[in-house]
Amino acid sequence: MLAKKFTIPKMACGNCFNVIKNALTKINGVNGITCDLNSRTVSVDFDETLTSDAAVSDKLSKIGFPPEING
Repeated sequence: MLAKKFTIPKMACGNCFNVIKNALTKINGVNGITCDLNSRTVSVDFDETLTSDAAVSDKLSKIGFPPEING
């Protein structure tokens, strides 16, 4: 199990998080999703043998919430 935090600059409200959560839960291997609206971050717990942070990032971009690239 791996936990990865994504910064989502466009996430501004609870509805945004619901859209993100609904999309990410459809990815095989994603087990949990939490958000912090104040810091505009989403933490995703996933099984790295079934998916990857790149797959999560791609899905976020496809639904209109591209994550910020750090480092």
